[in-house]
Amino acid sequence: MRSSMAGVPVRKPANWLGRENPFNMPAPPQWWLQRLAERDSELRVLPGLAEPCYRIGRVSGAMNRVKPILGNDSETGRMCREGLIPIVSLRPVADWNDSFFVWLDEHDTWLAGGADKFVDKLEAQEAAAAETADRLAADEADQRSSAAFFAAKLREGAMAFVQGAPVTNSAG
Repeated sequence: MRSSMAGVPVRKPANWLGRENPFNMPAPPQWWLQRLAERDSELRVLPGLAEPCYRIGRVSGAMNRVKPILGNDSETGRMCREGLIPIVSLRPVADWNDSFFVWLDEHDTWLAGGADKFVDKLEAQEAAAAETADRLAADEADQRSSAAFFAAKLREGAMAFVQGAPVTNSAG
């Protein structure tokens, strides 16, 4: 524990696992880690071992039983040792803002209630997008067919297109 200037103890966030940090990546800002912990207490942030980046992982008891093929010193090995499922990697110049949380809300299967509910959500979004595309295509086809019919009638002479007021015959 560290102490703040006012003498109030400040706890280091439990979701930053920066012990192994070969690229000396700075920890994400305290407010961002706090927000991540409030949103989902099972998410962890780790610095990359093989490349300079940040790894986001989720706590999972199943990962403790997995033996990493590439050894314990690899990224996968560390995830297994920490009991984490890899979620996403962030660039080393990550903008610590709300865009990550928006992305996480859109892509988090746990938030959706599991894989089956997430698939249902995706299928509903795809069905809505397909319905919108079909409606737009039908509207465009209707407009084009109406214009083609009008043009064909003009070419055949079945209709006269007159601009201006109609001319009346004054001869009596």
